[in-house]
Amino acid sequence: MKALFAILLIGVLCATGAAANEYANIHVVGVISAIGDHISMTKTGITVLGNGGYKFPTSDWGIDAMVTRQIADALAPRFTVRKIEADVSEIREPDDRTEEMSGFIRHALPPAGDIDAYVIVYKYRCLQACGATPFRLFGLGFSHHQPLLGLTNDKLYAFYRVAVVDARTLRTIDVGTAEFQTRWGPASPYGDIASSAWEDEIENLTPEQQDAIKAAMMPMVQKSLSGALVNAHLVPPRE
Repeated sequence: MKALFAILLIGVLCATGAAANEYANIHVVGVISAIGDHISMTKTGITVLGNGGYKFPTSDWGIDAMVTRQIADALAPRFTVRKIEADVSEIREPDDRTEEMSGFIRHALPPAGDIDAYVIVYKYRCLQACGATPFRLFGLGFSHHQPLLGLTNDKLYAFYRVAVVDARTLRTIDVGTAEFQTRWGPASPYGDIASSAWEDEIENLTPEQQDAIKAAMMPMVQKSLSGALVNAHLVPPRE
């Protein structure tokens, strides 16, 4: 057991050291966020006949602008931070079969110029049954699950990652998954939401329901982003 622990500890230290060495050569970073265009409204019932959902547009919520500002503030002591204008359409729907970023961002990014690395915030797909649903949830969303007649389990979720990519080679330097940093350790990015905020059809979603979802989602993204930056070794963990 001691030998195994020593091997695991050496592996962690080497990985952290490698990231630190590569970051030593990075001085200017460009930030791109591509998670805020919509939230997925997903309904699951007792049988597949009760399943459904839709995408609710959220571009006017300013999620990506908020994420970009938070990253810029967090990284300012370490790097010169630039906001990047990029075609994020490819970044929003990555190939979830690979962790390598270059396959789906190569045509989305502008020329590197004086930028050493891109910090890219992108959606990912949960690869197992998530949030008490049989679906592989993706990106930001609202899960409305009805396991029994008359009972509901309603959760917001935020599945996204922060990748640091070499601006010239498009090689992934490091990736951090969004999660909550708690005193008991990391926690998956789920949040409670009242079942009254749910509607089966997008046209029935009232302004009050939209405001309730936004009021719960925005701070959840902010909180989980701090964990993603820690996991990408861009900022130190909180003591």
